[in-house]
Amino acid sequence: MNRREVFYSICGLAIQLLIFFGIQQLYKFGRGKAIAGKDIAFEHAYKVVRLEQSIGLYWETSIQHFVLTHARWLATVMNQYYISGYFPPVLVFFVWMFIFRRQYFPFVRDAFYLGNVAAMTIFFLFPCAPPRLLPPSYGFVDTLKEISGIDFYTNVKRLYPPNPYAAIPSMHVGYTFIVGFVLWRVLNKKFSFAFLLYPLTMWFTTIATGNHYIVDGVFGIMCICFGFTVVELYACLRKFDSSKYTPWPGYQRKFGKSRQYEPLSTVEVESVPTVTEPLEQMEDGGGDMVVEMDDLVASPNMQQGLHHLRPPSADTSVGLPRSVVEV
Repeated sequence: MNRREVFYSICGLAIQLLIFFGIQQLYKFGRGKAIAGKDIAFEHAYKVVRLEQSIGLYWETSIQHFVLTHARWLATVMNQYYISGYFPPVLVFFVWMFIFRRQYFPFVRDAFYLGNVAAMTIFFLFPCAPPRLLPPSYGFVDTLKEISGIDFYTNVKRLYPPNPYAAIPSMHVGYTFIVGFVLWRVLNKKFSFAFLLYPLTMWFTTIATGNHYIVDGVFGIMCICFGFTVVELYACLRKFDSSKYTPWPGYQRKFGKSRQYEPLSTVEVESVPTVTEPLEQMEDGGGDMVVEMDDLVASPNMQQGLHHLRPPSADTSVGLPRSVVEV
């Protein structure tokens, strides 16, 4: 790589970073603007709890109590992991993609941005209070505040007002999912599946710290999958080549491919009877054709042409219709 290519790569990376931080600021601004009333946010939270209880997924209090009882030190680690363990790795991941796997970068980047759009839409449509803000009767503990002394709404510096009622979806899980899943597919090594532990540990952390419900992580993953789906549909409609706009190696677009025209040599054409076929084998109307052929052969110009075409020693009765032989 010469100096010019290095310069262009650095400029391209700088532009992508500016776009990335710009999108993140818009995401945080939109999330802050999605603040709803306390009553509706808690009403939605109670609905989520009842939903999980009805399908047997209401395990949040059991998980949190287990961590606080048997591994309280782990709660302190998880508090720090929850704060700083999702955005910096995502930034490093996209820089690495741009430098070392640039052929997959545009697809993954676009899916990530659309996933953020889907998350902001849910924040506006379904504001929801996190478990740690529910009444004490539910048994949740705000581990960030009680153990680490961190208050998201006073101790953390923010450019935009925080939204305490943005539990669904959990983009902590969504962000880590796109990193772990894409690394697993892009590297495609023997132990690449270990990268899937990244979103799983973050998912467990969001539950153990009382910041999210179990279904929040499901919706976070769904937002990222929504981004991948929209980008893929767009690629199919625009008929992008799978080798140039793809999320990982070996990916083949299943539909929306460019139309492929068969070469002319492969087109089947109905057989047409030739002059060398016996005219008696033709279908109805063959008799009329024989008469027309007799008239044609009997013409002076045709006889002169046949005379020049016949080799001196050739058997003129081979391959010619009976009417021609009689002439």
